[in-house]
Amino acid sequence: MQSEELLDLIGEIKEEHIQEAKAHKKRRLPAWTKWAMGAAAACLVLVVSIPIFMPRAGSSAPGSDGEAPMTGGGGSGHEEGMAFMSYAGPVFPLTLMEEGSGLIAERTITWDFSTYGDNGTATEFWGGSEGGAIVRDGYRLTNLSEEDIAVTGVYPIAGDYQLMEWPAITADGQEVAYEIISGSYTGGFRGAGDEHTTSVNLENLTSWEGYRDLLTDGSYFAEAFAEAPVLDMPVILYELTNITDGDCGFDAATLAVHYRYDAGRTNIMTYGFNGGGEDPETGEGIRDFFIREGRRKPDEETKYLIVVGDDIEDIRLQGYQNGACEPGNEAEGPAASLTRRETTMGEVLKAIAQSRYDEISGTEFDGDHNRYLNERIGFEMYYGDICKYFAEYGPMGEDPKERYSFEWGARLEDIVEETAYRERILYLTFPITIPAGDSVELTAEQFQPASFDFHCGGENVGIEGYDMVTGLGSNLTFLGQRAAIENYDAIEILRQNFGFDLANGVAEVALEMGKPHYYLEVRGIAGSEGE
Repeated sequence: MQSEELLDLIGEIKEEHIQEAKAHKKRRLPAWTKWAMGAAAACLVLVVSIPIFMPRAGSSAPGSDGEAPMTGGGGSGHEEGMAFMSYAGPVFPLTLMEEGSGLIAERTITWDFSTYGDNGTATEFWGGSEGGAIVRDGYRLTNLSEEDIAVTGVYPIAGDYQLMEWPAITADGQEVAYEIISGSYTGGFRGAGDEHTTSVNLENLTSWEGYRDLLTDGSYFAEAFAEAPVLDMPVILYELTNITDGDCGFDAATLAVHYRYDAGRTNIMTYGFNGGGEDPETGEGIRDFFIREGRRKPDEETKYLIVVGDDIEDIRLQGYQNGACEPGNEAEGPAASLTRRETTMGEVLKAIAQSRYDEISGTEFDGDHNRYLNERIGFEMYYGDICKYFAEYGPMGEDPKERYSFEWGARLEDIVEETAYRERILYLTFPITIPAGDSVELTAEQFQPASFDFHCGGENVGIEGYDMVTGLGSNLTFLGQRAAIENYDAIEILRQNFGFDLANGVAEVALEMGKPHYYLEVRGIAGSEGE
């Protein structure tokens, strides 16, 4: 997941790029687009960029009185814990699909730091650290009634479609199979640092308060379980196949689609194109892509130009020596077959999603294709989330964002790829029956990634953060909650509000249910095994 946080910068548009684009007489979209892609390769090699994530403003949750500092274990706490560049998200409590189940719940969460004894403080990765602990989140569900109670358990985890360490859930020691339901992108959007833009860049959550604001009213949970929209708006699809550079001899050979359009009645979206531009005054437009002969992945064979509204005219294909699609830079040889058909937006996105899914699911690639879907992610969920994301934030969405707008190029790969690797809450659902007058012991065991700062900056370099919420998003009635820490010889606690006091043997504490959030910030002890 940390690699994608660095990749956020690749698609991050800055003020100077906006001004550069404005300087062109035409609305030349590729100026910043191609620059960003060129920066991608450099960033992946050098790893010199510093991710900057801005916190979301939040209001107090109902019943929250704030958190008093607590000490113990070698460090003093502070009100909310530190903000990290890479925030892994809290451990959420179990909840149920059913309201008013009548069950009584007790919870004990254990942080096991035996991973530090094996690997030292953290594994070096993308200029930062990828620490992690084993978390066992245990529940006793008690049925005081005279009848069996059958419910659907729902265990939320913060993650994305690339999650490789899935929790193991057991009921009375027997592993439980679960279904995965995906919530939407948890983050937000922000501008490029100028007064003209508000939503061209992504903005991840950086603290638990962001999740609090997201989950308090129940709408995020409800939308996760809602059916995906049917995108039946009509579009005209131009597809390019049989792409070749014709042995032209140019490494950066480019193929462009030139066309004429009505600026007031036509809008263009693309998939598989690198850039383009339009002149609303003359009605001339262009979309282009690098051919990459012999280096294209199977999913990169898909090149779509999607027309919304009136059709385009005077279409012609032209090859160029490189991405500068200008007179005098033409090249003989680059070519492709072009077909046209009328379809719907939903069918276009489904074809794109299938192309991406078939190529990347369950497979790890090198370089720019190291973006894969975990094998547990089914196609229907993936496609459904793409439709939800498009319907919400796309160029024709309910809350359209500049990042995906027609003005900024409307590149569908941005929506499709960001559905795969953007942070979200994944809900693990499973049936469970609690016999009359009896209890069931449930445990969710998982590897919990640490929150951290990248080595290229930040005040918390070398520190790993972990946190949990006691009741956020849960409809269970808790009789009490406890927290424990074990296998902690290789770490020292710097800051916390749990109340652990390792020097005096206090490794298990009772939690206050009125306190919504607990945090623990640790550092590996120098000289421990694996250092």
